[in-house]
Amino acid sequence: MEGIDFEDLTFKVIRMGASTRHVPTVRGPVKPADNKPWVVKEWRTAQRYSSVPVKVTIPGPMTISNTTAGKNINVILI
Repeated sequence: MEGIDFEDLTFKVIRMGASTRHVPTVRGPVKPADNKPWVVKEWRTAQRYSSVPVKVTIPGPMTISNTTAGKNINVILI
């Protein structure tokens, strides 16, 4: 991922004080680092060990906004 800093975390109060934690910091436009599909290798590995179809969950906007901190007010998620 480009635009998200997973090394320099930001302290954040989440859900009106219900939780506090250090979260990744958005520092610029968020986009994939390349055009390769995401989590394909992990999905194939999981599917190999399962006798039923494996589903992949994708976090929605509320989860993403609660678990990241924006340091650039002009950031646009693309």
